Amino acid sequence: MNRHRFVHGILLFATTMIMAGCGTRAHIGAVGEPSNQAISAGASKASSESAEAQLSEQFDRIFSDPDFVTAFFGVRVERADGSVIYDRNGEKMLMPASNMKVVTTAAALELLGADYKYETRLETCGKIADGKLEGDLVIVGSGDPSLGTWRLENRHDGDALLADWVAKVKGAGINEITGAVVADGRVFTAGYIAEDWEYGDLPFWYAAGTSGVNFSENVFRFTTAPGAKVGDKALLTFKPETRFFTVSNDVLTTTSKGARTADITRRHPGSNEVIFGGTIAVDEEPFEQRGSIWDGELYAATLLTEALNRAGVKVAGPPASARALPKPVRIDVYTGDRRVLDTVLSPPVSELIRIVNKTSHNFYADCLFRTLGVKMKHEGSYAAGGDAVHEWLKKFDSQDAASLHILDGSGLARRDYVTPRLMCAVLQHMRRNPDFETYKTTFPTPGQEYKDRKGWKAPELVGNLYAKTGYIGQVRSLSGYVTSRDGELLVLSMIANNLNVPISRADRAIDEAVLLLATTNLKQ
Repeated sequence: MNRHRFVHGILLFATTMIMAGCGTRAHIGAVGEPSNQAISAGASKASSESAEAQLSEQFDRIFSDPDFVTAFFGVRVERADGSVIYDRNGEKMLMPASNMKVVTTAAALELLGADYKYETRLETCGKIADGKLEGDLVIVGSGDPSLGTWRLENRHDGDALLADWVAKVKGAGINEITGAVVADGRVFTAGYIAEDWEYGDLPFWYAAGTSGVNFSENVFRFTTAPGAKVGDKALLTFKPETRFFTVSNDVLTTTSKGARTADITRRHPGSNEVIFGGTIAVDEEPFEQRGSIWDGELYAATLLTEALNRAGVKVAGPPASARALPKPVRIDVYTGDRRVLDTVLSPPVSELIRIVNKTSHNFYADCLFRTLGVKMKHEGSYAAGGDAVHEWLKKFDSQDAASLHILDGSGLARRDYVTPRLMCAVLQHMRRNPDFETYKTTFPTPGQEYKDRKGWKAPELVGNLYAKTGYIGQVRSLSGYVTSRDGELLVLSMIANNLNVPISRADRAIDEAVLLLATTNLKQ
């Protein structure tokens, strides 16, 4: 082949290819060339998928750390539309600890309503004549957890409520009661504590049982002070001062700067004998703690009886719980007029669930839980509360409702089980509730709660993360809402079981993961 023909062939081939290329490009441009919008959307989707992939890698690194070799993490993160960003054992049943309150408060807000209030009535059951009530003074309860509490502004605490009731009795012209002060809390069943609570928790305030009539959260306060010298018994003082419980004091005064271990050591179920033990240093300042009582109904009746007696109103009979009266119950068969001396309304549920979630209050959670049983199943038991929650869940998430094993509303029971997927389903459901903002802001948030928790000091989380914490032995959890850097609301549930490291180590892992969500651009 001569050189001229070779060059001509090369030029012809090049020209043909260029023309073909131009023709191809013209064809694409005329019929199906991608628009700038389509290219941008594709790039955005690829960027979003890349961000999710990187996030998953980082989450895997966090939760696969060798520190957690004995632990089992269930983690799930979803977009507001329900699509899953990350899932690690999200379908596994895990002990939630206080994350159970996420479910309880959601059900209470939706089924009872934000404006629902408990009502407690003080009634006379008998004829009043010549300064004498010929019958009983009855406290009729509905399960109010806040009756006589000290933690709410503009509310009567226990002492003030008792003083007010004494004044109401005297104002009715009553100076003597021939019967007794009876607390009628039969709106709840007799079961005082939930199945599977640990025996060792029962003496303490956070394991106070719930009644149809409660008083001052069914706890008492006690102050421990050192004795005069080393070896002396410590000095214990109590509020309220009452004969309702008896005390065994085995707390000893120890040497200067010695260990402070003084506390309740035992209170047997069904008993109000409280045993104190441990030590307090001879130079220690007095300090206050709280302990639980057994039988809130009898507690309320006893405190009111004692207050009336101190005020000069004679009460003939011993304080009683209505369920302990001989059958037929005398307050039920009374046919005369019953006079209401006072009606006490609780704050609305919207405020009560704030106490539950912000302070992780077991007692309030369990009262709400049993109230769900009353309202939905006509039985104020823990079991009925669980049935009510199950039926509520089935209406919007029948798939995961069966995976919930719920014995109480607080998460104190160690045979409570949920899945992270179910937790996210509840959070997603509440996001569509008209009272969502009320619900979300009941959760702890950085800058307001847990100010000592290092991971919650990041500025990206302040006013951004709203999440319920949970803790019992070997369990740590966090479930709630966080917004990504580009403004997308996410729901999350992170539950660790079988931990064999300090809880602070689990907190660091969970907080690192949450901070990643808050600092990542995730929008498509």
